[in-house]
Amino acid sequence: MFKRALLACTLVAGCGFFDTDTIERLTNLSPLEDDPANYEVLVSLPEGLDIKRGGARFTLAAEHVETRARSQATYILARQEAQDGRILFRISEGDLNRLRGQQALIREWEEETNGRTQGQFGMDVDACQSGAGPDLSAPVTVSLISEPGAAPRRLVGPTPVGQMLTVVEGDKLLLESCSGPSDDGEAG
Repeated sequence: MFKRALLACTLVAGCGFFDTDTIERLTNLSPLEDDPANYEVLVSLPEGLDIKRGGARFTLAAEHVETRARSQATYILARQEAQDGRILFRISEGDLNRLRGQQALIREWEEETNGRTQGQFGMDVDACQSGAGPDLSAPVTVSLISEPGAAPRRLVGPTPVGQMLTVVEGDKLLLESCSGPSDDGEAG
């Protein structure tokens, strides 16, 4: 069976702040069968913290266990503003067919290997700071919606910024400054 890594959400160097109830439910996600157009990631960030332009990415990788052929692709997530002030990310329309093609290839490998294809999927998020940066005690949350009409499943948080990101000198974040708009130009 296609071995699934947990949907990994990382800010800068990484984070291990998954909601434990959600981790169990994430094992039911199928990156090979689910329609990627249905996935939405909701992020709530405090003032002074944002996501770099093009800094939200989804990756799907697999290896054919017999031929050792590999398929790995990264897809930029398009940014939109959610109605409640959170940031909404979804796979851009331009990448949906490419991702569906990769899913089909890996499903073929699954059939050829009697379900022994190895793979993983994940999400990376690169943070940046604006102005003086965020209050280190302010919370960050990340949630996933995997099908239309479903309730968001919390992946991360609420977790204080200072626990998620690299802090130096006791109260400074090790982040680049946000330089202009942080959207990826594909809202819509």
